[in-house]
Amino acid sequence: MAPLLFPHHVSDAAKSLIRKLLDRNISSRLGSGETGVDEIKRDPFFASVDWDGVAAKTVKVPLI
Repeated sequence: MAPLLFPHHVSDAAKSLIRKLLDRNISSRLGSGETGVDEIKRDPFFASVDWDGVAAKTVKVPLI
């Protein structure tokens, strides 16, 4: 029941995504709606992801 705390280097988009994925209410949790995983893929955190390229395995993996 404790609030989520994030290190200062975590982006706002990442914080938002994590909060939505960890929503305690299962029915309102990101990805639990009728569109399922598509709801997650449409999240602003993943705005730059080429999902068709991921499925086709043509996307280069970024080096960390």
